[in-house]
Amino acid sequence: MTKTSDIVILGGGPGGYVGALAAAVRGASVTLIERDRVGGTCLHRGCIPTKTLLATAHLAMSMSKSEVFAVKHKGFEIDFGALMKRKNDVVSRLEKGILALLKKRKIELVSGQGKVVAPDTVEVESNGKTERITASKGLIIATGSKPAMPSAIPFDGENIITSDEALSLARPPASLCIIGAGAIGFEMAELFHAFGTEVTLVEALNGVLPTLDVDISKEAARLLKRRKIIAHTGTTAETFDAGPKKVRVELGNGKTVEAEKVLVVIGRKPNTEDIEIDPPGLLQQNGFVAADSTGKTGVEKLFAAGDVTGQLMLAHFASAQCSAAVVAALGEEAHLDKNAVPGVVYTKPEIASVGLTEDAAKEAGHKVKSARFDVRALGRAQAEDELIGFVKIIGDEESGRVLGMHIMAHGAGELIHEGAIAITKKLKVSDLAETVHAHPGFSESIEEAAHLWMGLPRHA
Repeated sequence: MTKTSDIVILGGGPGGYVGALAAAVRGASVTLIERDRVGGTCLHRGCIPTKTLLATAHLAMSMSKSEVFAVKHKGFEIDFGALMKRKNDVVSRLEKGILALLKKRKIELVSGQGKVVAPDTVEVESNGKTERITASKGLIIATGSKPAMPSAIPFDGENIITSDEALSLARPPASLCIIGAGAIGFEMAELFHAFGTEVTLVEALNGVLPTLDVDISKEAARLLKRRKIIAHTGTTAETFDAGPKKVRVELGNGKTVEAEKVLVVIGRKPNTEDIEIDPPGLLQQNGFVAADSTGKTGVEKLFAAGDVTGQLMLAHFASAQCSAAVVAALGEEAHLDKNAVPGVVYTKPEIASVGLTEDAAKEAGHKVKSARFDVRALGRAQAEDELIGFVKIIGDEESGRVLGMHIMAHGAGELIHEGAIAITKKLKVSDLAETVHAHPGFSESIEEAAHLWMGLPRHA
């Protein structure tokens, strides 16, 4: 059996389902193919479960210092079983919302394993039946990614685990060794530390959050030290020995870490093993699909979006890229500037970045000038006792344009969009300085950093 839709999307995660909605509102007929559950990793095993758990962790962290605000209480405990139920309820509500939207927009949802048998055709196997679905305007591969599981590490799903298992534990472990101190590892460290777990981080590169701006990485290391979370950086985990009660991890620096569980978060690999992409030349050696920022693969009618392209492993980038691919497939001009896509680490305080780091800006040949304003000088920060962090602006000294913004502060995940707009619209640092920010507010730190960059400091 063969049928045709204007747009066919393989994968119903944050790239695929948002792309399907974007196509439907433009009047296209859409078929969305998903082998598991709509929402993908982000909804079921990533962004949403993590942030739901972190919300409780952050509340517990705030309650532990309630006397700062003249609030006394007789202690509290976290009901981990109830917390996991809440996490599942949040996920379920959001999944139902997506399904309702797909139905409202008359998007056909096909459940089954899809294979790309031609640049415009997917073959779907479901319940013992096979059907072919052809795209008249565009086929978009948006199959996402999964945790990388190197063969040298003896994963068992119980003692040595990935982030998938970590978000479904029956109880917090007494101790946890996290391999990888990027965004996921850093969030997991804070999450389990707040639940009473003794946490140790191991990172092969020199510093935690090593891909972010150097000032962020240094301040993040200080944050771990304040919380008594040990971080071994510039070294690797060499061997793993799972005993009856603990896993023993030998590090390359000669040290040993023993923990009840080991969580490995050292990257992700694309979900391309089972989709048999034709033409096969689209797959790179690492399994990712070669595509540009708007999802174009160079093959007529065939696009790719999200984690499967190996570009930015962010749900919002997947949504934007798949939407851009839809626009291109429908014959319109598509644009997406990857440099203007923000990234957020949802810790307390939050950490957010957009654009170039200071080192990357120098490497790109810019005449770089940076300015940093610490949030503890803000009235709002003092009132709320949210004193840790800063705003750093990277600008081109010759043009005055904003090249990057890096924030560690309460609400950084929202503040960062001012930087994203500045980069998208090619604004100057002076534009940020001349924009009046409400007082008292954390956003004032952006205005203050901009004035500092211009050599006109006010509260610094």
